[in-house]
Amino acid sequence: MFFAQSEFLTSDSFSSFAESAWNNGLSKINPYNGHRNSDITLIILPDKIDSEAIKPIKKAKYYKSYKFGLYGWSAFHALAYETSTGRSVTNRRGSDLKKIVSSL
Repeated sequence: MFFAQSEFLTSDSFSSFAESAWNNGLSKINPYNGHRNSDITLIILPDKIDSEAIKPIKKAKYYKSYKFGLYGWSAFHALAYETSTGRSVTNRRGSDLKKIVSSL
């Protein structure tokens, strides 16, 4: 799980955070026979989210299988939580994260 904080989240800054989390997370995974999955989660806490950044967040999709899935897979979960308003935006796999922050 990776965390990032910024005052204003733009499309470019989200892409940078997402790519960094994905690459850093993959470097820590050691798939083996019997490994099911290792998901990589990114939670960003900006004060404000640019309206143009919402679409890339929702469309963010990273996925990798190891030896055709026999050694498991990795998927990317993303959540951006706007601290000033309490609004949250997730990608498809990150929708479960929205339940966690809705109680804040």
